[in-house]
Amino acid sequence: MENKNQKILFKTQDNLQLESNTDSSLQNFISGLTKDHVTNSSKYIMSFDKETMEIKLISKDELINGKVDLDEYSHPYFINLEKKFLQAKSENILVNTPPLILSPNKEDKILLFSPHPDDEILGACGLLYKCFSQSVEITVIYMTSGKTAGDASVRQFEATNGIKKLGGSQKNLFFTSFPFYEREDRLVQEDDYDYARELIRKYTPNKLFICADIFDPNRTHKKCFDILLKVTSEKEFENIEIFFYYSVWYWPEEYEYTHILPYDYETYKMKIYAMLEHRSQIETKFMGSDPRPFYQRATARDTSFGKQFNHDYCEIYFKHNS
Repeated sequence: MENKNQKILFKTQDNLQLESNTDSSLQNFISGLTKDHVTNSSKYIMSFDKETMEIKLISKDELINGKVDLDEYSHPYFINLEKKFLQAKSENILVNTPPLILSPNKEDKILLFSPHPDDEILGACGLLYKCFSQSVEITVIYMTSGKTAGDASVRQFEATNGIKKLGGSQKNLFFTSFPFYEREDRLVQEDDYDYARELIRKYTPNKLFICADIFDPNRTHKKCFDILLKVTSEKEFENIEIFFYYSVWYWPEEYEYTHILPYDYETYKMKIYAMLEHRSQIETKFMGSDPRPFYQRATARDTSFGKQFNHDYCEIYFKHNS
């Protein structure tokens, strides 16, 4: 039986279908990367024990037959956001206002934090492409090397190539690893908050973007989110506009986005090209509960939100501070 209270981490029915007008070069590029691809996720999916946050394998057959329910998990920030939304709805306060259009301009100085090398492409490629094409200053900070899911130097090389596909360069990127990621227990400590403060002070942004989907199997996204949420709430940074973006681990509810960034088919192609530069991530042992490659999840969501808001494609964002 369906659990109506269960959060949807990602809608798997929106599988990416390449349109009939998709360039043959793009089709060939994808085919060349995936023709020998054999999924290791065909029999099992991953789920969480919400008490211990341990990963466990569940038989897909059991799940399909209704024998197993995926664990519900959320975050205090979004639980509170949902409560406010439901209260406003119950009081007949207008909450279903159309999302605003996110439009970076040349006066902006943007800092975007990415938990791993590839999350910036999966969740904010349209923003990056627009900034590069319009000469808007933007810097991507990779908060970890991503070495758990692949060789760190390979992932850095792939990330650089992906950004170059969009018109950016090495000068737009800063590769690092927050202290927690280098500790054996991976626990967040005060030096992680200090490091975040140091980076924000160094780059002095007027707009800052945080990856807000916290459901990745290793919980790295949640740690990065918590660090940045705490630091950016401090008075020192109160004049910075804070936005959330979403990678591929969650399908946001209507109250979890305030802005959209529409984009066209040419940008759509560039997004796929950039995502597929991350070849080591086409299939990893940390794919989560959705068997599709990451590039399919991201473009499927953008296509769905595009249809919802009468655009070709849309990325979605949430403004944290008014």
